[in-house]
Amino acid sequence: MQDYKIAIAGHAIAVTNTATALTSLIDTAASAAQSLPSSLDEVIIQPEDGDIRFTCDGTTPTASLGELVMQNEKKTIVGISPKNITLIRTGGSNVTCNVRVGWRIHPSMDSA
Repeated sequence: MQDYKIAIAGHAIAVTNTATALTSLIDTAASAAQSLPSSLDEVIIQPEDGDIRFTCDGTTPTASLGELVMQNEKKTIVGISPKNITLIRTGGSNVTCNVRVGWRIHPSMDSA
C-alpha cells in the first residue's frame, strides 16, 4: 500500500457505540478535517482493546451486524474508499484502533 499521510493522531481512532464513518473518526482523532482524497482505495485497521464491526455498502453496522474485526486482528479492506466505511464497537467500552489509509499498489504488467 502507498500510504496517504494523515495527522499522526489520526492513526489512532476511537470506535464508539454509535455507528460512525471512518473519515469522521479520523478527523476527530486528528482534531482537524483531513480532506481524504476520493481516490483512496485501501484501509488497514487493527483494533487494540476490543472488537469492532464495519460495513462499506451504505448499511449501518450494529454491535451484532457487519463484518467483525476482533481485537489485535489486522484487517485490510481493498477496493473501497475510506469514505464508504462505517464502524461500531461490539462491547461496552470504546475501542482504540490503529488505522492506515492509502492506495493499493497494483503489480506491474511487465515482467522483469
